[in-house]
Amino acid sequence: MRQWRIAALAAGLVATALLTVVGCTNIRDGAPAADTNDARSYRTWVADSLSSSAAAASERESTQRESETAEAVANACETLSSTSVDVVTAINAYVNAVAGHREADVADKAQAAVDTLNRAAGVVATSLNTALLPQTADAFRAWVDATRAVAKAISERYGQQEFNAEVDKFNHANENALDMCGGSH
Repeated sequence: MRQWRIAALAAGLVATALLTVVGCTNIRDGAPAADTNDARSYRTWVADSLSSSAAAASERESTQRESETAEAVANACETLSSTSVDVVTAINAYVNAVAGHREADVADKAQAAVDTLNRAAGVVATSLNTALLPQTADAFRAWVDATRAVAKAISERYGQQEFNAEVDKFNHANENALDMCGGSH
């Protein structure tokens, strides 16, 4: 059996050597050059393929950005809407206490309003991110600033005209920010 293996191995080596000699004996005339028509077609195909791939990637990225923006706006608007209700309620409670001339109640409502307004401004400020459109982010920043200004007016016991001016600014900023949310909040 061992002899058969050696004989098979020797026959295989001889066959390989003959194939190598026979395969290398054919020589062709001509110059080594690429077919320019084929090369041009290949370059065009590669360019088209790269262009299509880049366009598809750009479209996916654009869709992803739009989705992130829509989600950020929805979350920010929900936050603004719920905190806006708390802010308006706190301001109204303070105004009602002042109008009722109940000094003990005024102090309690003032502190509650200041805390509510500052907390709400912080929450809305946290909802601002780069996914929001610049107009929306600006409207939310104006809301945060106006809310903090009303909190300051309450805590420093501004006079009625100054206080009303700050509340008017807040009302304008509140309406503008909620309009950025489509007015549905």
